[in-house]
Amino acid sequence: MLATTDTQLRDVTRTVEQDGPGFAVILGPASTGCGWDGALLGLARHLKQTATCDLWQEAHLATGADPHQAHEAAASTAAFYRGEDAIGGDAA
Repeated sequence: MLATTDTQLRDVTRTVEQDGPGFAVILGPASTGCGWDGALLGLARHLKQTATCDLWQEAHLATGADPHQAHEAAASTAAFYRGEDAIGGDAA
């Protein structure tokens, strides 16, 4: 099981000390844009995981699988990819 930590940021200050041109001058908007894109794509992928498992459940059912077993398998798979301890049990 994964450990969780609650963190709250109260004050954040961005400080940059640099000699010469910064990343934005050298690399252009991609210097931060690619990082933001990657973060947002990762978040979108994480949020879509349950929908993906639902589609695999439908495919499992189409093969004639037991509905309860197909549901449990899909729920356990989604929980696993969300970092929850659900292998072989309820995705609670």
